[in-house]
Amino acid sequence: MVPSTKHEGSSYPRRAAILAALVASMALLPGCNGRELERLLEALVLLAIVLVVVHLVVWGAMVFVIVKNLVHLGRGKPSLGWGATSIAMGAVTGLPAIVTGVETFHPTALGSLLLSGALCFLGYKNVAGARDLARWRKLGDDDNHEPS
Repeated sequence: MVPSTKHEGSSYPRRAAILAALVASMALLPGCNGRELERLLEALVLLAIVLVVVHLVVWGAMVFVIVKNLVHLGRGKPSLGWGATSIAMGAVTGLPAIVTGVETFHPTALGSLLLSGALCFLGYKNVAGARDLARWRKLGDDDNHEPS
């Protein structure tokens, strides 16, 4: 019988349990120095802190891009650059969530999908607005330069 590759629920508790079992087995090994175990735990805590900080920076950048897009749209000055950035970030974060969501649906991934959708939508609105604004400017310039 072939084991199923589908996972139910989050894999983080399972990974944490494996890590805890690894640390416990290292502590119980004969010849394990207490100082070495302490250094291992310090390194793991530092790694966890770095991962949390990187995670917060990435989510903060996404929220910043959403706010920046809303500001540009609210002022009536859409930005092609911020729109393209928003679409790219939304696609990079949303496509993996969609692909895994097709296999198994995780309720926790819904927030990620909503954020990705908001990024893509606001990016599209900014790109379309910048395109329309450029067309209007071009039409205005053509009208001003016509010989009478």
